[in-house]
Amino acid sequence: MKDARLNVEMALKKLGGSHKLFKVLLVGFSLKYAKVDLEIRALSSAGCFEEAQRLAHSLKGLSGNLGAEKLRLCALKLEEVFKHEQNDYEIQLNDFSIELNAVIGEIKSLLEIYNQGYDEAAPTLALLDDTDLSIIHQLINALESFQGERISEAQVDFKRYIFADEEQEVACVINELIDVYEYNEARNQLDMLLKMISGDKDY
Repeated sequence: MKDARLNVEMALKKLGGSHKLFKVLLVGFSLKYAKVDLEIRALSSAGCFEEAQRLAHSLKGLSGNLGAEKLRLCALKLEEVFKHEQNDYEIQLNDFSIELNAVIGEIKSLLEIYNQGYDEAAPTLALLDDTDLSIIHQLINALESFQGERISEAQVDFKRYIFADEEQEVACVINELIDVYEYNEARNQLDMLLKMISGDKDY
């Protein structure tokens, strides 16, 4: 695809060729981050530059996982400007917003292709529970922030949610890990939970 924002081949290589997991990431990103530029703008306008920097840092990693290299670079520049030149972020944030909107548009087009059955390895969107994904990604973001209060708030919703039997066992392990501050391992277990929800058997 000419001027494609997503390098699907590179993303799939990182995911071991799993179209199912790639689709989970696409859905999760579009649900959670479609308007993240507005959140960053609100944080920076309020002078919460450290939080804005952490959010930009998270977006940098997520963009790389999706093969959205231009968006990753925009997030990197935004992270750097919040770190060193906090009052001069408008140009970088505008560039980020433009690229984010382009990526979200391309994600929606890719999901339409998946749903039309062009790739038999991908499940239909109906098989993926948006509530599952939203709660998981909310907790992932909190864990990556390493902010105890934010993690506790995200964990409240996570603990209340009832997953399928095998998935619920993993969710219990994740909660136990968070309770003893094993955030990195909890993050790894959340990746496995995403694979289970996607139907990927290679977990």
